Amino acid sequence: MFMMPSSEISPAHSFSGRNKVGLYLLGLGALLIYLAFLPPVIFDVDGNAMLAVSVSLLHGSVQVPTSDLGIHGRNGALYSVWYPLQSFAALPFVALGSALAHLLHLPVHNLEAVCALLLVALCTAGTVPLVSFLALQLGADQPSAYLAGVVYGFGTIALVYARGFFADPLLALLTTSALCFAFQQRATPAAALCLFSVLAKPVGVVVGPVLSAYLFARTRKLCFSAIPAIGSALGLGLYAIYNAYRFGHPLTFGQPMSFAVRYIPEGLTGLLVSPGFGLLWFSPCAVCGLVGIFRAHKRWEAFTILGIFGSFLGVHSLWVMWWGGWSWGPRLILPALPGVVASIALLPNWAKKVTAALALVTFLLTAPTMFSYWERCYNEADWRGTTLSETMWNPVASPLIHAWPVAFRETRDAIARAEVPLMADSPSIPWRDQSFRALQMVAIWWWLLPLAHVPRAFGAALSLLLVIAGATALKKASDWHLHGTP
Repeated sequence: MFMMPSSEISPAHSFSGRNKVGLYLLGLGALLIYLAFLPPVIFDVDGNAMLAVSVSLLHGSVQVPTSDLGIHGRNGALYSVWYPLQSFAALPFVALGSALAHLLHLPVHNLEAVCALLLVALCTAGTVPLVSFLALQLGADQPSAYLAGVVYGFGTIALVYARGFFADPLLALLTTSALCFAFQQRATPAAALCLFSVLAKPVGVVVGPVLSAYLFARTRKLCFSAIPAIGSALGLGLYAIYNAYRFGHPLTFGQPMSFAVRYIPEGLTGLLVSPGFGLLWFSPCAVCGLVGIFRAHKRWEAFTILGIFGSFLGVHSLWVMWWGGWSWGPRLILPALPGVVASIALLPNWAKKVTAALALVTFLLTAPTMFSYWERCYNEADWRGTTLSETMWNPVASPLIHAWPVAFRETRDAIARAEVPLMADSPSIPWRDQSFRALQMVAIWWWLLPLAHVPRAFGAALSLLLVIAGATALKKASDWHLHGTP
């Protein structure tokens, strides 16, 4: 999986049809593997709230059914405090799940959740080849660019969040796409992506100004350079209209807006090096990428990637909840990681070998999250009386340490159950009751197949075929990157 580039292959800075084939195969391989391990339900409150909005959109509303998924807004109705774009983007997937459930007489809520999760798998798989493309734009050779894409998809926290319904993978895709267009000096599509980035998460507003600064440094054309920033401003305006519709005020986002300079020391330290959430431990390859940025010959592109990373890091270190709640590593800075990881392609060959080894170790530590819910680490920590501070700063309490034992216990408990713990079809059932049921099953889609009177062995075999097909596509992609032929 983590193939090392040959030092004898010359750099390929241009983008041709041959490049495209390798990138498409890279994205396809990642997608097939992600689909093989698609979860059966959505666990987190963020995802369930955004899913509830998608379900409501099927009936012409944006309200949510329970107070644990939102807060009271205009006319006393309940509205989600999370972000609109993911709910709208997931609408066709949720509609598909609803139609399949009625056709096959299966639980509607389960099928809607599984189909909604397809969106996040697609977003993460789409970002993987973009990381390789960014590496090529930075001047890397093709084998190194391939390494960067694979490392992002399987050797960082992106692998974990390809299975959740958080908005961060969508924002990562939009941010990376905007970077690619900006580096081609295509300001209009970059601006459109900047607009959508704000709707994906408000913090996406930082992308447009950074890209405008890059374009101005490259072209010295003020009006042309301002286009991405204008896109961000328009996105913010649309979000303000959405806020006014829900809560009666354009600046009421629903989330606690507790930002202060005094949070910065703990926030920076926590997001970068804390044992419970730090980038150094959960995605060490990204730290290698930060080193690679300083080897870039294209200095304005390097400064731009650093600017995106620094903006996300800085904004979230100002927030009282810099860790982002129950998270596997520094989730909140995931959208800034693709550019950083692309920069590992600029490292010397010996450093690329070290990075590949770190990616493999990260993959092995992360592997339990592909068939279990890592949130159970936090559930069990609560049962043990472990405090949040201990989880953050005590290495022994880190989810990295407990992932494999927790996955074993969750799988053992699920196998011991005689029935499938259904998610209730009524969305009015409290989220926490739903989530408790999620922890009683193996977190792969085919665990629900008995509901359709289909043996789980059939689903397990299909997942295996998807993994084999995905691995084959990744191998073909490596052949195109190494030799320009399949």
